[in-house]
Amino acid sequence: MYSGAGISASFMQWPEHMPRADQAIATFQPEPATTFRIDVDLPSGIYSLVVYATLEQPVGVFYALSFTVE
Repeated sequence: MYSGAGISASFMQWPEHMPRADQAIATFQPEPATTFRIDVDLPSGIYSLVVYATLEQPVGVFYALSFTVE
């Protein structure tokens, strides 16, 4: 994803049925064209990002995104 100027992000992928563990079982490496950048002044802290999507097929995986603003 994008990392720089106090902003870091990670993108992880889990199967639809989560295992009983606290660690990711796989890591998804996005294509370079899927980067993002935040140009808004945000105070330091922990944030949550919620994404709603409409899919025409059954979903086989759950994607979680976490990022930190320092």
